[in-house]
Amino acid sequence: MKPRQQSQLTLPPMDLAKETQEHGVRPKCTQPDDSHELAAELFDRALTDAKISTAEAAYLFGVSESLVRRMRSKDARERASFPQMLKLPPTFHWQLHRAMNRKFGFWRLAMADAVEALGGLAMVVER
Repeated sequence: MKPRQQSQLTLPPMDLAKETQEHGVRPKCTQPDDSHELAAELFDRALTDAKISTAEAAYLFGVSESLVRRMRSKDARERASFPQMLKLPPTFHWQLHRAMNRKFGFWRLAMADAVEALGGLAMVVER
């Protein structure tokens, strides 16, 4: 039987992507963009409006408070995943949708649909 050390591969050292590198040098997946900043902004707004503290979110996610603080920051690259957000209470999701509605104007579309539905209901009631 071979000793464990001899059966393992040895690879040469490799450079790691660092956040402090220039934007052009970073691998594409670590370069921040507007969508990442918007995700952090909406996540932070929803937590604040739902009155969920960083400590509570960290407990529900099963991660450290510092990681949740980074998820809330526009400057960090960490983001909450969809499965993580599903661990948060319904008040978070309600506030997240309200924040998206304010940002993107979804309420206008919802109102147009509601008016159209009421018009259809009025036509049925007249008959």
